[in-house]
Order: sequence, then C-alpha cells, then structure tokens
Amino acid sequence: MNNEKIFQLNFYRHYKNKPYQYVGVVKHSETLEELVYYKCRYENDHGKLWVRPKGMFHEKVKIENEWKDRFEKINFTLLTFEKLEPLTKEKLKVIYQEVFGNVLNDEKWNRHQPEMKNMVLWAAFESKNPEKWVAFKLGYRQVKDQFYSWLGGVSRDYQGLGLSQHLTNEMIQYCKNSSIKKIATKALNTNNPQILSNLKSGLRIVATEESKRGVKLIFELDI
Repeated sequence: MNNEKIFQLNFYRHYKNKPYQYVGVVKHSETLEELVYYKCRYENDHGKLWVRPKGMFHEKVKIENEWKDRFEKINFTLLTFEKLEPLTKEKLKVIYQEVFGNVLNDEKWNRHQPEMKNMVLWAAFESKNPEKWVAFKLGYRQVKDQFYSWLGGVSRDYQGLGLSQHLTNEMIQYCKNSSIKKIATKALNTNNPQILSNLKSGLRIVATEESKRGVKLIFELDI
C-alpha cells in the first residue's frame, strides 16, 4: 500500500443511520431563510427530496445522554495498492461481484496476468467501515508510457455521489506523477455512468470495437 487519503463527498448519515445526499443551500422565497436541500438515498414513501432549516440540519441532538450530529458528514478513505496481497485480492473480488453480479474468476484474471506486475489498485470505503469497500479502480502499465484502466465500479448504494470520477481523477494524477503520457480505457456503449465519468475527467472517444457483450467505446487521454 503506497498511501492513504481522506476525502469527502456530499454524503451524510442521519443519527438513525439513514443515508442522505446533500445538494446545497436554498432560500425561502418569502422570508429568505436558508434551507438545506437534500435527497434520501433509500426508499421513502414520503418522497425523495427534502428541505430543512440550515441550522437544524447542522445541529447536534442529544440521544441517550450523548450529543450527536443530526446529520454526520461521512469521510471516505482512499487506498492505493501497487501489489495485491491475498487479503486485498479477496476484498477486490467481493466488491467486483457486488458491482457486476458475477465472479472475478481466474480465467478473467489470467488474461491480464502478464501486465499485473505493473498493476495499481485504488479502493475507497467509508472511513469508519474499512472492511466494506464501496468503489474501486484497477489498471496497469501496458507499455512504458501508457496506462490501461481495466476495471472499476461503485457499489449500488453509493452510485451518483461522484466516487467513480474521484477515483478516475486519482488515477490521472498518479499517471502524471509517474511520467505516463497516455491513459486508455474501454466502456460498453450502454454503460452511461462510466461513459459520463470518463468524459468529465477529460478522456475522449477515439474508436469503437465489437465485443461479445456489444459495442465498446475506446477512450484515451494524453497527459
């Protein structure tokens, strides 16, 4: 493991452990009172979109004689690995299966095994829960100055927060620091979240190719 970074997204947990996404501060049209606009990240029969007075959103409440944030902003931890120990690989398999619904088996792994000596893995999790990875990105140097972003994904409960783009940006910065001149990756033309994340991070579509699963878009970024 090379490094560990703490970062934040607009992700909060209510003291009852319900997850929410902070959108921003809005103003009441008549009183100009500041209100926090936020979204439920779980099924709620009363609706997904909510507002609450700003002071109330950020206040502390006393629960069983203990003061807690009404809404706690969640820290995430990002780990970077340049070598896969057995435990790390097992955690990778777990998040892979959660994201894609199938197993990262030896056949798939071994197709890329020759390049794995130059592998880099980024993994993210809620800082208070290091055993449960919620997002990952895995790639490797193809040649001296080119990096291939092979696999990546975000757990369903954490999609839409910007985790994928955050990990992509970390990959880009790593490549810049490593004197890598180009990043390449592929995405199915039906994978809109991945396509959007790539485009937001500056990767451009340079070609397409046919695969067993459909048409893939080939992205590149010169850095």
